[in-house]
Amino acid sequence: MFDDTTSSVLESFPGAVFVVTRDGRVSTGNDRCSVLFGRDFDDLVGDHLRALVEEGLLASRTFEAYQDAAASLSAESATEVTFEARARRAGEGSWYLYEATVTPFRRDGETRGFVWSLTDLGTSERYDETVEALHDATRNLMTADTPADAYERCGEAADDVLGFPGTAVREYDPEADVLRHVTFGGRVEDIDERPPYPVDDSPHGRAFRNGKTVVDEIGPDDPYERDAFAFTMYVPIGEFGVLSLGKFGDQFDDSDRRFAEILAENTAAAIQQARQREQLHEQREALERQNERLDEFASVVAHDLRNPLSLGRGSFELYRETGDPGTARDVEYAFERMESIIEEVLTLAREGEDVDETTEVDVASVAREAWGSVSASASSLEVREPGVVAADRDRLLQVFENLFRNAQEHAMTAGGERDVASGEPDGGRAGVTVVVDALADGSGFFVADDGVGIPPGKRERVFEAGYSTSDGGTGLGLGIVSRITRAHGWEPAVAESEQGGARFEFHVA
Repeated sequence: MFDDTTSSVLESFPGAVFVVTRDGRVSTGNDRCSVLFGRDFDDLVGDHLRALVEEGLLASRTFEAYQDAAASLSAESATEVTFEARARRAGEGSWYLYEATVTPFRRDGETRGFVWSLTDLGTSERYDETVEALHDATRNLMTADTPADAYERCGEAADDVLGFPGTAVREYDPEADVLRHVTFGGRVEDIDERPPYPVDDSPHGRAFRNGKTVVDEIGPDDPYERDAFAFTMYVPIGEFGVLSLGKFGDQFDDSDRRFAEILAENTAAAIQQARQREQLHEQREALERQNERLDEFASVVAHDLRNPLSLGRGSFELYRETGDPGTARDVEYAFERMESIIEEVLTLAREGEDVDETTEVDVASVAREAWGSVSASASSLEVREPGVVAADRDRLLQVFENLFRNAQEHAMTAGGERDVASGEPDGGRAGVTVVVDALADGSGFFVADDGVGIPPGKRERVFEAGYSTSDGGTGLGLGIVSRITRAHGWEPAVAESEQGGARFEFHVA
């Protein structure tokens, strides 16, 4: 029925053009018809217009208007009939309003079918309706919880409110200096398959870079695959991205441009508001974490300092009465104990949640250095091959110092109670052997000792600040260990060593 020349003529039309046979079946059309209906137009060829109505692609009133037009044209009382047509992409979402012009397709003096030509009706043709819809869309935008939500709502509003067949939203990626697709036609399918557009070399980027709306008339062999449209418009969304619109037929008018710019401006405000809301949420969480640490410190100060303070006061009064040197040692121990608690509380307070800079650190050398500063004469260290980790060396050194102190303190109280005055164990073991080595699966390292170990029921609590398995402990040493290692992104765990003592594992990767 149609030759190549006819098909070429159809492609030259500025709008979506298709032909139906006299009995109302789709026969052929140009590429813009696929955009019009949101379906591969070849799949519609052969279908009756009633089927398009049943699928929700064409409004029933539009089909009725066509029937009247076809009857008029068949009677040769007119050469063309124009009416408002409503079509819907993929049979869902909002109806789009077009101006449909129907003309007879004649050959050899006989009417073979009817040509539909559809062009967009701009927002000026539905001004009041667009104003009301844009107000509703703005209220919806301002309730967006996240920037991503705001981008998607912008795409939906462009699709539903402005009513052009081609809408997209692109977000600016400052690291790559490109504009990436976020939504297309109010939806997010196949977004990852669409290439980003460079800011310095694309009409999209020109609008974003200059902060001004750009309108392009689409010519043949378009490098951005915009052949389905006659015109495209790019509106900057502040510093955040670009709103893209494509249309058939005539140029965008002033009303189209202004409504698009209002939507883009409101979207930029919604994104800024969502970002501020996210920042406030992050600040609130940080404040809650800080308050939790302050609660920990208050608990330590209230609980752990009370005992040595009471001991010191009582012993000092006794010393004033008797002058006993042993009582003086009790006072000295009490003050040393309070000083130790204060130092550990300050350390815990100063440990941040993150590690800013790391270097490749040899775990063995750090372990040996830490041992030299805290070891007791009766204890020994065995460093095997714990490997290399990315860490803040000073903070890793503190981890080992606390672990070694913990091992020695618990070993000293293994066989009896500490003599407060002398600071030495009464009948207990005074030494411990500590092993540092890599985990068997290569995921990190461990520190194990041959002391009394940690009962299974208490292992899950040893990293809590203020919790200790011994009466004399502050409960802060292992809390500091946990905070430092987690700040590195590592996962600490507690188990039993081969000798029955405590084993602290650190899973680095």
